[in-house]
Amino acid sequence: PELGNVSEQKKARTIIKKVWRGDYRVGITLAVCESGLREKVISNTHDVGYFQINPVHGFRDEEMLNGLSNAGYAYAIYKEQSLGPWEASRECWEGRI
Repeated sequence: PELGNVSEQKKARTIIKKVWRGDYRVGITLAVCESGLREKVISNTHDVGYFQINPVHGFRDEEMLNGLSNAGYAYAIYKEQSLGPWEASRECWEGRI
């Protein structure tokens, strides 16, 4: 995906480092591959935010368009399911994580 501008990228990296702590490199790589570190992005399949969370998980767009909420939920998914939910972007992150 297209990368966000420099200030968007800096904000995203700061949020992901705060939420993902020791796993932040994984989080940043996933977010680059999923959204280009853009917080307010919705895909044509209606995946939302940095980590492209789908509303099938029971969240409103407004929640997932908030970077902190998006990163927190994505980290919970990652701890529970590892990288499986981001299989669609494997080509981008494989070998970088």
